[in-house]
Amino acid sequence: MTGSFEALEQKFKATGKFDAEVFTKATGIVATTTQADAIQATIDDPASTYLSSAMTKIVAKELFKKTAIGWTSNNHTSECVDLFAFGPGSERIAPFIKNYELFGVMTKALKLS
Repeated sequence: MTGSFEALEQKFKATGKFDAEVFTKATGIVATTTQADAIQATIDDPASTYLSSAMTKIVAKELFKKTAIGWTSNNHTSECVDLFAFGPGSERIAPFIKNYELFGVMTKALKLS
């Protein structure tokens, strides 16, 4: 993949039009006519706020085939998530840690940085 669904959302909302070629170039997924129509309908819907989430739902099967990753939803709750650690570097895990801080802890523990 060469682009995110958020970047595609910005492009499509700016033009007001779904561009299948841009979509395929960014994702490697060729949208069917039904999928393209569904995405365009979302772009046209003034009540729609998260085009990126809608697109991932519309092409979910193809996205899963390409990435082997699936989601139960596109929603985030900002709930705390349990994290357990042991071994080298585990002492660096604070009682509460932001998800983006975990990357640094892990790369140091794995001696990648």
